[in-house]
Amino acid sequence: MTRPPLREIPGPAGRLEALLEPAVVAPGARERAAVVFAHPHPLHGGTMHTKAVYRATKALASLGCAVLRFNFRGVGKSEGMFDNAVGELDDFRAGLDFVAAHYPDTELWAAGFSFGAIIATLFTQAHPDDVVGIVFVDPQAPRQSAAFLKALPPASADESSAVKEIREVLEDFETDPSQNPEHVAVRESGAKASAALDAAGPLFGDRPVILLSAHDKAADVAEGRAVGASDYLFKPFGPIELINAIKKVLNLN
Repeated sequence: MTRPPLREIPGPAGRLEALLEPAVVAPGARERAAVVFAHPHPLHGGTMHTKAVYRATKALASLGCAVLRFNFRGVGKSEGMFDNAVGELDDFRAGLDFVAAHYPDTELWAAGFSFGAIIATLFTQAHPDDVVGIVFVDPQAPRQSAAFLKALPPASADESSAVKEIREVLEDFETDPSQNPEHVAVRESGAKASAALDAAGPLFGDRPVILLSAHDKAADVAEGRAVGASDYLFKPFGPIELINAIKKVLNLN
């Protein structure tokens, strides 16, 4: 299959560089889903061409999903400047609007790697009815936890326990000076993992969640399963393993 042509989509801060990977489906068949895939941290070398983003995109396409990967504002040929996760949430919204318009009546999935996984998480928390599936790859919270707190919906008495718990986690990151100055791994400890990933339960309901991580200890796998992950893969994993995991949780076998 030839490389999909370079595309631009309209964004809130100007044009966003993007690639649309077509779904691998039989002639006349519909796409399984339309996916928006967000890349790692823009200030740490993350782009839509990051290897993990590329491989996950290909895997999802092979399962019948159309996948849009794009560069956040200020990355590559995308216009604008890095906006500490707040503007990047708007960029993600623009990507979702694009695929929704091009694939009407198709399930929409939110996906991301590292920083992009947090963007996808926050977007899903703010708009739980807009997406059906979620794919997280190595979710981490960067040091700009204040920006992530700002991006969460306003606190309210009736907010879900998932939103409340991730708010508490980000507040801990913001007030704890001992944290790594560049990145804070959500899975740095069992307690923080439980607080952050408990969103897989009450927030995501019966939506399948596959957790991909560099943490390969038995306790890490057990923790991921305990907080609601449908499956847990740790690096290194190949595209076939990822495809099989997705097929399993979607009952496609």
